[in-house]
Amino acid sequence: MKKTLIIIALLIFVTGFIFACGTQTEAHSDHFYAMTAKVVALDYTVDLVTVEDFNGFRWCFYECDDWQIGDCVSIVMHDNDTPLIFDDVIYSVRYGAWELTRRP
Repeated sequence: MKKTLIIIALLIFVTGFIFACGTQTEAHSDHFYAMTAKVVALDYTVDLVTVEDFNGFRWCFYECDDWQIGDCVSIVMHDNDTPLIFDDVIYSVRYGAWELTRRP
């Protein structure tokens, strides 16, 4: 009888834990979205990288160590729970690809 109660208590605990984790993940993931952009400017004096998405919006982040103009950037954005894009923030940035340019 005692073993049965312990097993039931553990099952309830594990089920509650899984439900709580799943609910939290779903609630927070609704406000994130992916975006691709291209590096258009580097300011080494303040270590600022400026990228432009395919809609023409410009976004900035710091640490221009390994970036070059023309690099493709994969960005995870957060919408700040608002319908406007102007207050969205960059959550993470990853190198996407480089652009091969042809020399004359």
